[in-house]
Amino acid sequence: MKTTNLFPALLLASAAALLPLGLKASDDSGGAGGNATRGGDGGAGGDGMALRPPEISDEKLAAFEKSLTPEQRALIEAFTREFCKALWKQQEARFKQNVPAGQKEPTLDDFVKEQRRAILAWIAPLPQEQLQKYFKELPEQIKKMRAQNDPAYVDESERTAAEALPAEARAEADALLSADLDAYLAARRKLLARGAACVPLVSEKLASLKEGDERGLRLRSLLAELRQDPERQKEKIIRAAEAAARRVEALKAAQPADAKSRYAWLLSRRLVGGVRLPEYEQACYYSFPKVCNGYGGAVSLEFDNSTEPDGLNVLMYGGQQNRIKDLGAADFAAAASGPAPAPKDRAGWSRRDVPGVLGHVYLEHCFEPGDGIDKIVAFKVVALVSGEYVVLEWQPIPAKQ
Repeated sequence: MKTTNLFPALLLASAAALLPLGLKASDDSGGAGGNATRGGDGGAGGDGMALRPPEISDEKLAAFEKSLTPEQRALIEAFTREFCKALWKQQEARFKQNVPAGQKEPTLDDFVKEQRRAILAWIAPLPQEQLQKYFKELPEQIKKMRAQNDPAYVDESERTAAEALPAEARAEADALLSADLDAYLAARRKLLARGAACVPLVSEKLASLKEGDERGLRLRSLLAELRQDPERQKEKIIRAAEAAARRVEALKAAQPADAKSRYAWLLSRRLVGGVRLPEYEQACYYSFPKVCNGYGGAVSLEFDNSTEPDGLNVLMYGGQQNRIKDLGAADFAAAASGPAPAPKDRAGWSRRDVPGVLGHVYLEHCFEPGDGIDKIVAFKVVALVSGEYVVLEWQPIPAKQ
């Protein structure tokens, strides 16, 4: 089935297929499969430059779908329907404006069917490792979308968590509907402190309101905050950092006294992104020249903010001319012993991000001529927990004498 121009916002839903991977369809990325095309239908934003999913035949798409498990197909169906529900509410009138004379008006089911094909086209070309990552993270995306479509939605895990709350939590939820503003605000503070387990209690109160009750605003807002649960995300960041630091401590303890290599750890950018947690929020960056984490200049690497699985990014801001080369499962000691490759010997070094792979050795030219930075290092991925952290062994490469 070919996509049509019946739904002008087609690509907004198609690009949503990339959300669970933390990917973004950009002007030059070619999308997930590397061959997305530009359309002129205006897309969701009406700018005439909407990204289309990669071209793929019905036969290939059918073969890909057949290769999926029943559980994976069910996830795709749920993901597509929840996303389309939200978009349909916003765009229904616009969709129906484009119906050719004599053709029936499109329905939500028509939209879901078309979007399902587009989403499958986006993910079909993904490498197996990325595809596994996609399906691993898809349930959480579905849960978020269901909550957006129906703020009173509660899943089984949330109900189970609420059962462990003390009895006074229910009284606090009752106070959310109080006409006394101070009583409401006090109850709100207490429930936020208790965390996401309170979602079912607040959801019950929201469901009990009649349509148009102005108190719905305070409850919908509180539900959104509880579901974000920033404190839980902060704890996850701290746990990842502590685990990475312990790995580094153990590696250092096992080093011989005359070892030349150093160790560094970086947190996942997707893990720390959008969370205000001083110091930790810049731990996804590392500077080889400065021998520290942070975003204070001379940044060499960023971890896991890319279309590549566990990507290693070497260009973070203007003025950088860093390059990287993946040597595969090479001998780190030999790569680090030098001499550093001359410019003419750096064919194949890339400005683009590369996948981070456990056991792989990389060379990076850290080059910021405006700030006098010109250094080549070798590093090896010695520990990696996808979505959390990476640990590197690294060493400057001596220049030719």
